[in-house]
Amino acid sequence: MKIAAVEVLVPNHYLAVISLIKICKTKQNVSLKLFISEEVNQLIIGANLDLKNVEIHIHKPEKSISDLFKQIEEFSANKTFFISVYYILKHINRTKLPGIKYVGIHSSEELLDLNLFRDLKAFDFKFNRDLLYKLRTIVPRESKEYLQKIIFKRKTLTRSNTKLLAFGKNVQNELKQYINEDKVTVLPFCVKDNNLTSTSKDIAPDHINVVIPGTVDERRRDYLTFFEILQKNQNNFDPSKKITFHLLGHYGQKNKPLDKLISNFEAVSYINIKFHKDYVSEAYYSESMKNASIIFGNLNKKSQYGKLKETGVFFNMIRYSLPGILPESLKTEEFKHSCAYFSSYEQVIKLLLSWQKNTDELNILREQAKIDAAQYAPENFDSILEY
Repeated sequence: MKIAAVEVLVPNHYLAVISLIKICKTKQNVSLKLFISEEVNQLIIGANLDLKNVEIHIHKPEKSISDLFKQIEEFSANKTFFISVYYILKHINRTKLPGIKYVGIHSSEELLDLNLFRDLKAFDFKFNRDLLYKLRTIVPRESKEYLQKIIFKRKTLTRSNTKLLAFGKNVQNELKQYINEDKVTVLPFCVKDNNLTSTSKDIAPDHINVVIPGTVDERRRDYLTFFEILQKNQNNFDPSKKITFHLLGHYGQKNKPLDKLISNFEAVSYINIKFHKDYVSEAYYSESMKNASIIFGNLNKKSQYGKLKETGVFFNMIRYSLPGILPESLKTEEFKHSCAYFSSYEQVIKLLLSWQKNTDELNILREQAKIDAAQYAPENFDSILEY
């Protein structure tokens, strides 16, 4: 069995490549070749993986995308996983491979335009020469050029040897509403890593460490509202105990309202807000996650994360076997026992106050998180290698 993985566009998607490496390691007689950028290669090297039977082709910036696809064609894999697609979609469409192509979907709304899919489903249209004219009556705001682009994408994705590759079950479930189920395959963006699971069973009652992972970006996460409510309730917390909110990601230079709000906590010794003006290294990130009590997913209510896009909150819960504090909108069957859900930030404050008095419930969530993360052990996804 020959497997190929392609990621030359987005270095941050290297974790999906690592997932595929680990899944391939669960099977014998699997030959895996990576077509990756130098940035992705360095990140994979830093992960200290067993790369036996893994061949690596580094795509250099001075080489053309056409040259890359010649290399992919020559390898002639049974299955080729394109982790990120974006502007190389037309090359994927034109490339003749003997096996199956898997086209990575990180944002179903962006790539597939699900609003258009809903309209097509409602009117039961088929792709033909009259489609462009008919679509104008459905979505008149769109230009002819845009509609042609959409049709091109649909043709790509409806070919018999092409499947969509979702990186979590949320996007898979969303896609299955519009596309035949057998056209969507899940490659988990992260798989459980026993080396990254905290060895500490119980939380120290005098310190709760809440981690908010990811780049500090108000468009994705609602920091201001939460910290404003935290400030109003700061006197309710036990001053003999400590609670840390760790913004684990690059803080950036455009967070002046947040800067001012965070500075208000400097005089509060028992509430610590930790952040980083510089980029966070992978080693520091992993060590910080291993020391976390719980992950806080303060996702912006306007975002589509968790449905049309997978959220990194779940990826971190899987990778580090940690529980989460998540919005009700992100409630899923597979993680419902390892998460505390909220519909308002006042509820989050009540949870934290309760855990300060008694950490038993938090420790139960942590133990359940290890069980839930086990669903994402690499061997549980080896079916994607079947041919």
